[in-house]
Amino acid sequence: MIDKRQKALDDLPSIAGQWWRQDAACRDHWPEAWFPGDKSNDPRRWDYARAVCGGCTVRAQCLAFALDTREQHGMFGGLDPEQRRAILRKRDAA
Repeated sequence: MIDKRQKALDDLPSIAGQWWRQDAACRDHWPEAWFPGDKSNDPRRWDYARAVCGGCTVRAQCLAFALDTREQHGMFGGLDPEQRRAILRKRDAA
C-alpha cells in the first residue's frame, strides 16, 4: 500500500516548492484513509487521516497546497474537501 500512496503523491500537479511531500507523515500510511472516494462513508477513515495529519510537521504546507490548487478530493493538512471549500468560500468573499 505504500506504493499506492507514493503514486498518489507523485500524480499530484507539479508545482515548484513541493519539498514538503517528502516529509509528510502520511507518506507511509494507508492511502485509502486520505482518499476514500465512494468506497466507504466510514468516518473512521477520515479520523485515521486526521490523527496522522495532527502530528505532521508539514501540515501547513500540505493545506496551503490543497487550497492553492483547489484540490477537490482527499484529506490535506488535516482538512477534508468540505472543510477546505468553506475556507475557500471565505477567502474568495474577502
